[in-house]
Amino acid sequence: MTDTLATAWERRADCDPGTDAHAAATAAGILLAATVADADDTDGDTPVDPDAVVRAVDPAAVDLSDPVRAVYDHLAGEEPAHAADELREPIDPLPENPDLTQLETAVFADMLATLTAEGPEDHTVTELYRQALLESVAEETDGDELVWHLQQAWERCEEVEQGTDDHTVAAAAGVGLAAHLELLPKQTDEVTEQIDSILSAIDPSAVDLSDPVRAVYDHLAGEKPAYTADELRDRVNRPFENPDLPQLETVMFAELLSLLRGEYALKDQYHDALVFVNSERADTETAIVLLEQAWTQREHYEPDTDEFAAATAAGVAFATYLELLPEQTGDEIDQQTVLSAIDPVATDLSDAVRAVYDHLAGEDPEHTAAELHDRVDTPVADENLPQLETLVFARLLDTLDD
Repeated sequence: MTDTLATAWERRADCDPGTDAHAAATAAGILLAATVADADDTDGDTPVDPDAVVRAVDPAAVDLSDPVRAVYDHLAGEEPAHAADELREPIDPLPENPDLTQLETAVFADMLATLTAEGPEDHTVTELYRQALLESVAEETDGDELVWHLQQAWERCEEVEQGTDDHTVAAAAGVGLAAHLELLPKQTDEVTEQIDSILSAIDPSAVDLSDPVRAVYDHLAGEKPAYTADELRDRVNRPFENPDLPQLETVMFAELLSLLRGEYALKDQYHDALVFVNSERADTETAIVLLEQAWTQREHYEPDTDEFAAATAAGVAFATYLELLPEQTGDEIDQQTVLSAIDPVATDLSDAVRAVYDHLAGEDPEHTAAELHDRVDTPVADENLPQLETLVFARLLDTLDD
């Protein structure tokens, strides 16, 4: 991309000022300068000097769009008139076939967001930890963001003084990070070593861990926690407004303990997995964990129960991810084993789940993805399980058909 931008910028000298071509070449130069500035390349081998581009452009003489001008202003050390989110708003979501103006807006808004993004060094360890906790209770949890903030807070543990609140917070973040790593569907030697490294670095007798954090630490360390997940949940009245850090911490670690100990009600596991898949910022990784856990509990229920039906549907979804995302599901469970176990009760599956099962089993589904989509009234409320199930499995069928 940089070569194309560099060529366009070089042609600016051949364009008459005031023309669309001159404005386009200028925008290309600004984007190139921003790309180089973001790369922070210090070896001198760059296609352009960002400062030279800034000096060469007179924004008063060129009709720059708001997104281009915003990036230029940032490069010039000025405060942009518009933030990245403001610029994105008119085109969010981006149309399937965007025009040039929409594309320009999207690209320059993303570049501005990148250039103005705050790094972890701009935040205290408590701010990083609190952000992770806020992600955990958000309606649409971003699992990657949550883990990233925990990782950044944990990495401060050696930098802060032992016995301080900052050290306690960093240690708590480490326990949270270890728990999330433990819940990954695919456990590698590297992940196991990272978990062991975190636990061995934390001495619970020397760090004043809260009850929820200590409960998760004890579970990971092979000890029996002093409290159950439900006992911890009972300490927080939800829904809450403006929760403080202890409340957020209690909620997240109670949920982590529940996941680690398999205390989730099976139907809730299945339902939450569908919610994670359907959310705007889909957290497939967490969904896969819940689906696998629900499926492996199936043998504990009678075939005519709601729990058995939920576990079976979870098995179909998990079998789908075994095919679509083998790198996330691991190799402990074989897809054919799952499908063979479901076969005797396949006729009891809902239409949407049966359609995906038939596809996986090599049969022609009775219903197409489009037909299933037509049954759904969007947007689907999270609490409407039948509609949510239909929508998620229609999308899975769509993906399998591609």
